[in-house]
Amino acid sequence: MSQEKDKNIYICMALCFLAGIASFGYFMYSHNGILLLRDDFNYQQIPFLTALNHCVKNFTGTWCWNVDLGTHMVGAYSFYNLGSPFVWGTFLFPESWVPYLMGWFYILKYMVAGVTAYLYLRMFVKNRSYAIAGALLYSFSGFQSTNLLFFHFHDAVAFFPLLLIGLENLINHHKKTLFIFAVFINCMVNFFFFISEVIFLILYYILRFWKKDLVLFFKNGLTCVLCGMTGAGMAAVLFLPSILYITGSSRTAPSLSLQTLFYYAGYVLLAAKGFLLPGESMSSQSSILPQYFMSANCYLPMVGGSLAFSYILKRKKDWLTRLLVILWIFSCSPVMDSAFYLFTQSYKRWWFMFILMLAAASVTVLDNIEEYPVKAGLSLNMFLLIAFGAVTVYLDKASWTGSSFIFDQKMFLASFGISFAGLLLTWVWRLTAGKNRTASRSLLAGISLFCVVTTSYAVNLYQKGAESTADYMGRYHLGLQLKNLDSQYRYNLTDNLLTFTGEAAGTGSFSSTISNSVHDFHRLFDFDRLNISLTPDSVPGLRELMAAKYSLTSSLLPDQTPLETLTVSGNPWYITEEPVCPIGFTQDSYMTQEELHALPVDKRGAAMLDNLIIHSSKEDFVSSHLKHREQPHYSDNHSEIPALVSLSQKNKVTDFVRDQSGFQCRADIQSEKAVFFSIPFDNGWRAYINEKRTDILNCGGMMGILLSPGEYDISFQYHIPGLKAGMWISLFSICVFIAVVYGETDRFRGRRKRG
Repeated sequence: MSQEKDKNIYICMALCFLAGIASFGYFMYSHNGILLLRDDFNYQQIPFLTALNHCVKNFTGTWCWNVDLGTHMVGAYSFYNLGSPFVWGTFLFPESWVPYLMGWFYILKYMVAGVTAYLYLRMFVKNRSYAIAGALLYSFSGFQSTNLLFFHFHDAVAFFPLLLIGLENLINHHKKTLFIFAVFINCMVNFFFFISEVIFLILYYILRFWKKDLVLFFKNGLTCVLCGMTGAGMAAVLFLPSILYITGSSRTAPSLSLQTLFYYAGYVLLAAKGFLLPGESMSSQSSILPQYFMSANCYLPMVGGSLAFSYILKRKKDWLTRLLVILWIFSCSPVMDSAFYLFTQSYKRWWFMFILMLAAASVTVLDNIEEYPVKAGLSLNMFLLIAFGAVTVYLDKASWTGSSFIFDQKMFLASFGISFAGLLLTWVWRLTAGKNRTASRSLLAGISLFCVVTTSYAVNLYQKGAESTADYMGRYHLGLQLKNLDSQYRYNLTDNLLTFTGEAAGTGSFSSTISNSVHDFHRLFDFDRLNISLTPDSVPGLRELMAAKYSLTSSLLPDQTPLETLTVSGNPWYITEEPVCPIGFTQDSYMTQEELHALPVDKRGAAMLDNLIIHSSKEDFVSSHLKHREQPHYSDNHSEIPALVSLSQKNKVTDFVRDQSGFQCRADIQSEKAVFFSIPFDNGWRAYINEKRTDILNCGGMMGILLSPGEYDISFQYHIPGLKAGMWISLFSICVFIAVVYGETDRFRGRRKRG
């Protein structure tokens, strides 16, 4: 049995590797070894991995200056898999190699997902070839295809089956080690997905292991909880700081209302589409909605949902049937859908867990093909597919809808055709299954073919409309060359490709994990977008306030003299400068946030250059040092802003130096003043004046300190909130894990001796 097990694992691994090569290989080869898609993949995933590579190898410190206006490293990158072994694997290579590694690491992720799924699914079958088929269904599902945009999502898919294997091992064989380790690795990989996995595990445990002996049921449940706490504790070094970081974000606020009980008819069609058709580009959908970023696809290559339908249609009242039905019900209600993310957002990003259950039902049917109504399941799947196509075409043609439902006819027909052809091939296979010894092999060949077709189809769709590889790599290598010219200033850049890949600190970013304080700062200018920053030139005075001194241009005006000239692919790029405020400068007056909001938006930049902006609750504390600017009047930005910039340069702090834990500077103060720093406020900052700790003011999301006349050495040190406590929790939990491993190993040795 062990030889057969090893053989099947290798076959599964080889098939996933070959299917991955066939899916990604052409696109990598045609772009000189580089895998590029579009949108988030090109402008988040690749730059973030490059930045992480640079941060780790150069130990740039706990505070990342080039993540928007600044944020701490764990908060910025833990959602993007700072704790993932796949990310660690990229550290073995130079940072400039990252674009060339993306395709290969995708293939590796698909292989790991296939192997872990196989290890789980083999418990459902006698013929393990069908477990390999289920592993392919899981690792190359529509969820994987449609989420190619999000490189880090596939890490959670790869390691999730370990949780179920560990849980089965714990309950059935009373072995805790694997479950604890599975919790640890999934928690480390991505805290966002881990939360949904815990919700799923609770549901899975209740339905799978319900016993009439309630004492035993709850005793086993308590054991699971304690083991889970140990595993999560081992990952606390990242998990705790990550949870503290997102606390207070608008994305973590519950979104419950009567309107979230049911989906609108259009969203029901979207859910049906995700079940019936292969994954498409989220940026450019063929039907229902032109764009849809909720990861709503659970299509299984070739077989679709036909085999899962067959399992349910047998009306076998077992745990898996109940679980599949419940998961469908969850999928049809926004509020229940959002339960997997603690009622914050209605995403389908938990559907990879649903897919594994669909795969489990499918392989069970395949292994007992004569016992299940496969033809009925196929007929139902075909009927739903045809009905979906007919309804979509009708709604698109009907004048009363007032909108389109098909946005790309060729893509729609291609998606429909792939799904229909898969069901037809499954039907043909069913007619011949059992009549020859090669049934499982022919099924594996068919599923493998459709894995390649659906995955390469999605890659092709994602590459449509993307910029050329030469243009992209030109900007990528340009970003690698950008240096920190002066610690007191930033580049006037919001392009991730330029600011994340090198040393340049910009003024904004395209990221979902920027500091909450940056969002507070943006709201001062009536701007509130979760993953896109306010551009410096959108409000008069904002560029100056952000210390965005340096610009990058490919052509110079007649009177411009560049500071530096960079050359990429034979093309010159020029770094120029403009007068702006430094990052740190003194102010002698203040305004409250409410008073700032009373001004027109186009005057708020000048007001912040001139005054410290505070919350009204801090007014008594600040008024002893600064004068109150009650009703400021700024009439001419063109003359007032340059004057205020000139004044800030005169009053700037000196000897400003960034280090691995924060920054240091000096100030010579002649009267009661405040020093404003255009650096995001964060509870992790500690400020010291002449080595004595002082209070930090939250100045509209930025930082400030109050000073009396004198000369001062100022030091700001950053400590990631929760990191130290997380390290101690992790250390303690690892010791507990080692004790569990030792105990189980000792018992195993004892059993062998007695045997």
